[in-house]
Amino acid sequence: MMRFSVDFVLLVDDDQPTNYFHRIILEDSGKVRRIEECSSAEAAQTWLSQSLQSNAPLPDLIFLDINMPGMSGWDFLETWDALPWKDERPQVVMLTTSINPDDRDRGTKHPALAGFCTKPLTEEMLARIVLQHMPECIQKV
Repeated sequence: MMRFSVDFVLLVDDDQPTNYFHRIILEDSGKVRRIEECSSAEAAQTWLSQSLQSNAPLPDLIFLDINMPGMSGWDFLETWDALPWKDERPQVVMLTTSINPDDRDRGTKHPALAGFCTKPLTEEMLARIVLQHMPECIQKV
């Protein structure tokens, strides 16, 4: 398996047990230095906006659920470009239980999405995402 590390991952999911499980997967992988959670898309949007305004560290990777009360993952992505971005933007991967082919098709066409994965998150998924979308995180051996 390749060697890689990701500085910062943000989990956005309204289901706390799912966030807890995904946090354990990421922690046990030993490949992620910092993990934050937001229990709604609105909270994630606010958190990102405040982080951008205060020049706080941003996540390298965001795992985003689709179906959340209030603002859905799709709604969150519609507001993505309105955030006060400066330079780099995090990679966003939709992480969902949806098996609707329309969701997957919509995900492949959305410019802000780097990927579309089915829950639960695995270390293999993380490695595949890094290999495909985050080559700067891969360590030369």
